[in-house]
Order: sequence, then structure tokens, then C-alpha cells
Amino acid sequence: MSANALVCPTRDRRHQRGLSLIEVLVAVAIMAFALTAISRATGLLAGTNDAVRDRSLALLSAQNRIVELQIDTALPAPGTARAPCPQGAHAFTCETQTVALTGGARRVTVQVYRPSQPHPRLATLQGVVEPQ
Repeated sequence: MSANALVCPTRDRRHQRGLSLIEVLVAVAIMAFALTAISRATGLLAGTNDAVRDRSLALLSAQNRIVELQIDTALPAPGTARAPCPQGAHAFTCETQTVALTGGARRVTVQVYRPSQPHPRLATLQGVVEPQ
């Protein structure tokens, strides 16, 4: 046996097992990037879900306001009125614009906002209230 073989044994690269430090660092960097992207997407989805919920509840508030006016025996006076129109724990403000139509009917437009933020409008709904 030569002295060179004792100091630096040769290995067949095909039988070497394990990963090099560079390969591990690249894998960790890829995983960090992927987890960051997933975290950001989850945050955006949660924000979108809240916006959809708020708009749906605002639309329910607008529908309720129009139905209240339709079942009331007195026609609403032409003009603009603001009133709170909460849905459960969510506070909203309904702005009702009433316009007189021919034949005594009224066109009612209800716009729903957050009480502290008049913009953006969360929902708008129109309906007709006819004399009973």
C-alpha cells in the first residue's frame, strides 16, 4: 500500500451519500421564499373575506330598509334621510334618497356606509314604494 493511499483515501463519487452545505442552503432559501408567499396569500385571502362579508351585510341592510318602507302604510317623503341600520354586531349607516314618481309612487335609493367612513359605499339598492 502506498503512503498516498493512507493519507488521502479515494472514494467513488457514486457511493457518496448526503447533501452538501450549498445544497441544503439552497433548499432552505427556496422553502423560506415559498412560506413567505403562502403567508402573504393567506393574509390577502383573509382581507378579501372580510370585505365580502361587510358588503353582504350592507346589502342585507339596504334590502331591509326598502322592505320597511314598502310595508309602512305612509309613503316616505321626498328627500334624503340618514339612519343607523346595523346587522348584528356590525354597525352601518343607511342613506335613503326618495324621489316622487308619477301616480304617487316613490323611487327609493338606499346607500350603505360604515358610520365612521362615508366612503367607500358598501352597497346601493333601488326600489319602488307604491301607495297602499
